Amino acid sequence: DYSAWQYRKKVTFDNTDATLGVTSENLINFPVLIKLDSGSDIDYSKTMNSGEDIRFTDSDGTVLSYEIELWDDGNDAWLWVQVPQIDGGSSTDYIYMYYGNAGASSGESAVDVWDSDYTAIYHFSEASGTIYDSTSYANNSTASNNITYSQTGGFGHSIQTGVGSYVDLSDSTDFEFNANDAFSIESYVYQ
Repeated sequence: DYSAWQYRKKVTFDNTDATLGVTSENLINFPVLIKLDSGSDIDYSKTMNSGEDIRFTDSDGTVLSYEIELWDDGNDAWLWVQVPQIDGGSSTDYIYMYYGNAGASSGESAVDVWDSDYTAIYHFSEASGTIYDSTSYANNSTASNNITYSQTGGFGHSIQTGVGSYVDLSDSTDFEFNANDAFSIESYVYQ
């Protein structure tokens, strides 16, 4: 029941892919980045200072897990929401975002956004020290010297590396792969 929340915003997804001439597929349990700005997306004066009152539901009212990667009150916010399904070929699927409840405590649950198929998710929003993994595996990492933290990336944060610098992934069996194991690694790199 969201009667204590004063505001609700519909967030609509476009999962059509006509530009590439391919049929888009259903996206199942898909983490979606919701980027908010103060222009037309949200009125920050109606939210709590760190976004504690933000909530998301599916169109049928099912509560959705979310993670706040960045909440810059009055400017930008980047939130990852675990959406059960976005239909392929649809430009009308939607979820709701609720806000405006001064009595709400945080409902954020990062580990529930990233299911067991994700071994590590690094947002690089730390100011120094440990680079935290958002998944339930807690594969936190450390950075070598000559790393500049919390830089603006293509979206979200990034780190800037220098000569001889690196990120040391945790010594975890989660990163051990056999020759026939299927896996993917995704990153955004600018050089």
